[in-house]
Amino acid sequence: MPPEKILALSPWTGLLQEPHRDMVDDVVAQLCKAADGPLNDLRTRTRPEDRTPAPTFPTDRIVADADLAVDGLLLDSKSTRYTRTLRQPEAWQLTGYLLLDKDDCSRIDALGLCLSRSGTLASWPVEEYLELLGACRREIPAFRAAFTE
Repeated sequence: MPPEKILALSPWTGLLQEPHRDMVDDVVAQLCKAADGPLNDLRTRTRPEDRTPAPTFPTDRIVADADLAVDGLLLDSKSTRYTRTLRQPEAWQLTGYLLLDKDDCSRIDALGLCLSRSGTLASWPVEEYLELLGACRREIPAFRAAFTE
Protein backbone atom coordinates (compact mmCIF):
# COMPACT_ATOMS: atom_id res chain seq x y z
CA MET A 1 0.00 0.00 0.00
CA PRO A 2 1.45 3.44 -0.92
CA PRO A 3 2.47 5.65 2.06
CA GLU A 4 -0.08 8.36 1.18
CA LYS A 5 -2.87 5.75 1.32
CA ILE A 6 -1.68 4.54 4.75
CA LEU A 7 -1.50 8.14 6.00
CA ALA A 8 -5.03 8.82 4.75
CA LEU A 9 -6.32 5.94 6.88
CA SER A 10 -4.39 6.96 9.99
CA PRO A 11 -6.24 8.49 12.98
CA TRP A 12 -3.30 10.94 13.27
CA THR A 13 -3.87 12.52 9.86
CA GLY A 14 -5.39 15.68 11.34
CA LEU A 15 -2.27 16.29 13.41
CA LEU A 16 -0.20 16.70 10.29
CA GLN A 17 -2.33 19.49 8.91
CA GLU A 18 -1.37 23.10 9.43
CA PRO A 19 -3.37 24.66 12.29
CA HIS A 20 -5.99 27.28 11.49
CA ARG A 21 -4.65 30.84 11.63
CA ASP A 22 -7.08 31.75 14.46
CA MET A 23 -5.62 28.99 16.62
CA VAL A 24 -2.10 30.24 16.00
CA ASP A 25 -3.15 33.82 16.83
CA ASP A 26 -4.82 32.62 20.04
CA VAL A 27 -1.71 30.77 21.24
CA VAL A 28 0.57 33.70 20.35
CA ALA A 29 -1.71 36.09 22.27
CA GLN A 30 -1.57 33.82 25.33
CA LEU A 31 2.22 33.67 25.15
CA CYS A 32 2.46 37.46 24.93
CA LYS A 33 0.22 37.85 27.98
CA ALA A 34 2.34 35.31 29.84
CA ALA A 35 5.54 37.21 29.07
CA ASP A 36 4.22 40.38 30.70
CA GLY A 37 1.70 38.79 33.04
CA PRO A 38 1.38 37.74 36.65
CA LEU A 39 3.60 34.67 36.41
CA ASN A 40 6.45 36.87 35.28
CA ASP A 41 5.81 39.06 38.33
CA LEU A 42 6.00 35.98 40.57
CA ARG A 43 9.24 34.97 38.90
CA THR A 44 10.88 38.31 39.57
CA ARG A 45 9.64 38.51 43.19
CA THR A 46 10.69 35.03 44.30
CA ARG A 47 13.89 33.06 44.53
CA PRO A 48 14.30 30.02 42.27
CA GLU A 49 14.43 27.71 45.29
CA ASP A 50 10.94 28.95 46.30
CA ARG A 51 9.46 27.83 42.97
CA THR A 52 8.54 24.21 42.24
CA PRO A 53 7.33 23.43 38.74
CA ALA A 54 4.84 20.55 38.52
CA PRO A 55 4.66 19.68 42.22
CA THR A 56 3.55 16.07 42.54
CA PHE A 57 1.20 14.59 45.13
CA PRO A 58 1.57 10.80 45.09
CA THR A 59 -0.75 8.51 47.02
CA ASP A 60 -1.39 4.78 47.02
CA ARG A 61 -4.11 5.12 44.39
CA ILE A 62 -3.29 8.15 42.25
CA VAL A 63 -0.55 10.61 41.43
CA ALA A 64 -1.61 14.18 40.81
CA ASP A 65 0.54 17.06 39.69
CA ALA A 66 -0.27 20.74 39.73
CA ASP A 67 1.39 23.27 37.46
CA LEU A 68 3.43 25.39 39.88
CA ALA A 69 4.05 26.04 43.56
CA VAL A 70 5.53 29.42 44.38
CA ASP A 71 6.32 30.34 47.98
CA GLY A 72 3.21 28.64 49.43
CA LEU A 73 0.91 29.47 46.49
CA LEU A 74 -0.24 26.42 44.54
CA LEU A 75 -1.20 27.34 40.98
CA ASP A 76 -2.91 25.60 38.16
CA SER A 77 -2.91 27.16 34.70
CA LYS A 78 -6.01 27.20 32.56
CA SER A 79 -6.54 28.42 29.02
CA THR A 80 -10.29 28.49 29.47
CA ARG A 81 -12.47 31.13 27.89
CA TYR A 82 -14.54 31.23 31.12
CA THR A 83 -12.55 33.80 33.06
CA ARG A 84 -15.26 35.32 35.25
CA THR A 85 -16.21 32.26 37.27
CA LEU A 86 -14.49 29.43 39.05
CA ARG A 87 -16.05 26.33 37.56
CA GLN A 88 -16.68 23.31 39.76
CA PRO A 89 -14.09 20.99 38.11
CA GLU A 90 -11.31 23.55 38.65
CA ALA A 91 -12.47 24.21 42.22
CA TRP A 92 -12.37 20.51 43.08
CA GLN A 93 -9.06 20.06 41.29
CA LEU A 94 -7.37 22.70 43.45
CA THR A 95 -9.00 21.27 46.57
CA GLY A 96 -7.73 17.82 45.63
CA TYR A 97 -4.16 19.08 45.34
CA LEU A 98 -4.42 20.73 48.75
CA LEU A 99 -5.77 17.58 50.39
CA LEU A 100 -3.38 15.21 48.59
CA ASP A 101 -0.44 17.07 50.14
CA LYS A 102 -1.08 15.03 53.29
CA ASP A 103 2.35 15.68 54.85
CA ASP A 104 2.20 19.40 54.00
CA CYS A 105 5.42 19.10 51.98
CA SER A 106 4.46 22.01 49.71
CA ARG A 107 3.36 24.21 52.65
CA ILE A 108 0.36 25.42 50.70
CA ASP A 109 -1.20 28.52 52.22
CA ALA A 110 -2.96 29.82 49.09
CA LEU A 111 -4.55 28.31 45.99
CA GLY A 112 -4.83 29.97 42.62
CA LEU A 113 -5.48 29.84 38.92
CA CYS A 114 -3.43 31.46 36.19
CA LEU A 115 -5.79 32.22 33.33
CA SER A 116 -3.69 32.47 30.19
CA ARG A 117 -6.30 34.03 27.89
CA SER A 118 -7.00 36.96 30.18
CA GLY A 119 -3.53 37.22 31.70
CA THR A 120 -5.09 36.97 35.16
CA LEU A 121 -3.85 35.37 38.33
CA ALA A 122 -6.65 34.69 40.82
CA SER A 123 -5.69 33.37 44.24
CA TRP A 124 -7.24 32.81 47.64
CA PRO A 125 -5.81 32.03 51.07
CA VAL A 126 -6.63 28.38 51.87
CA GLU A 127 -9.04 29.21 54.70
CA GLU A 128 -10.96 31.69 52.52
CA TYR A 129 -10.99 29.24 49.61
CA LEU A 130 -12.46 26.45 51.71
CA GLU A 131 -15.01 28.85 53.18
CA LEU A 132 -16.09 29.87 49.66
CA LEU A 133 -16.64 26.19 48.89
CA GLY A 134 -18.85 25.89 51.96
CA ALA A 135 -16.46 23.77 54.01
CA CYS A 136 -17.13 23.60 57.73
CA ARG A 137 -14.43 25.15 59.85
CA ARG A 138 -11.84 22.41 60.40
CA GLU A 139 -8.13 22.20 60.57
CA ILE A 140 -6.44 21.31 57.26
CA PRO A 141 -4.76 18.20 58.74
CA ALA A 142 -8.22 16.86 59.66
CA PHE A 143 -9.43 17.45 56.08
CA ARG A 144 -6.35 15.71 54.72
CA ALA A 145 -6.75 12.72 57.02
CA ALA A 146 -10.43 12.31 56.06
CA PHE A 147 -9.57 12.66 52.37
CA THR A 148 -6.79 10.07 52.65
CA GLU A 149 -9.21 7.57 54.22
